[in-house]
Amino acid sequence: FDLNGTLINKTDKRKKNKGIKVRPGVNALIQLHRRGFVLGVYSSSTLKTCVKAINRLMEELGWEDSDPEEENEKKEEKVLFQHVLHREFCQLMPNIAGSAWDTVKPLGQYLSDINKCILFDDDEYKVLEKEKHHHVLVPAWAGNEDDDIITQLVDSTLKHISTSEDEDVRLAAAKISLDLLEHEEMKKGSQQQAIAGGGGTDSPDATGLANLSLQTT
Repeated sequence: FDLNGTLINKTDKRKKNKGIKVRPGVNALIQLHRRGFVLGVYSSSTLKTCVKAINRLMEELGWEDSDPEEENEKKEEKVLFQHVLHREFCQLMPNIAGSAWDTVKPLGQYLSDINKCILFDDDEYKVLEKEKHHHVLVPAWAGNEDDDIITQLVDSTLKHISTSEDEDVRLAAAKISLDLLEHEEMKKGSQQQAIAGGGGTDSPDATGLANLSLQTT
């Protein structure tokens, strides 16, 4: 899973409501964990920022990591994100999105089997061309509290991937992307009708998530 724009919204420290906001519905990720999916984080943020964000997510979920005295197997069962790839695992790609510090995520470089992996990310440019079929473009989250993308994402994942042992998830990734796109279009349509009827709310921004079966080197 990507972090900022996908699972969290990191607000400007200069603003009144500064800090890390957790996207609504992240508790649905626990369903994936309980179904045997190995979850991980892949972010272009520094390790320090990733740790802060993950700790904030754990607080929101009320999730407690395992006791140091427990056996390794039991520890793994209690760790929600078993792998964390941060900025040092990204590849610098200057100006691919307009900044000298832009990076991409070479997913396959850190996987034992990329065909079992989906990267949920709100940025397309961070995905290598040869790995685009492993990417689900998640509508980016700008901080609105009525967002339900994570819940939709988890439901779609469980619908299209019958088991965490599936050998190739590329077709499922395409179907999940389509489900999220259709959901966003329906939501925008409903909002436009509300505006036309005299009600109306601002249309939501988008997000990104990922179930990474990652093996770091």
